[in-house]
Amino acid sequence: MRPLLPTTATLPLYDVAASRRIEARALIRIPDLMQRAGLAIAKLAMAVRRGTGPVWVVCGPGNNGGDGKVAAERLAGAGVWVHLSHEAPERPALVIDALLGLGL
Repeated sequence: MRPLLPTTATLPLYDVAASRRIEARALIRIPDLMQRAGLAIAKLAMAVRRGTGPVWVVCGPGNNGGDGKVAAERLAGAGVWVHLSHEAPERPALVIDALLGLGL
């Protein structure tokens, strides 16, 4: 098994309350934040994707869904076959779940 992230440094974990405070401070920059998150998702997807089948991006109505839509746009722009919906394509090579956010 290979690591998904290119670093061995530990990443901080935040509880829901701390995550909400961080997001609240970032809300004034949501479009920029969403673009950055979507780009990061797309880069990780390109790194872990196996095969040439479609990448299924499942998006809900909130900010996570927006991040997923940006990731789908970035992947499509890179020539990746993207299926953006709530229905699974036949045999996807990768699934990106952007349905839910914090607090579940």
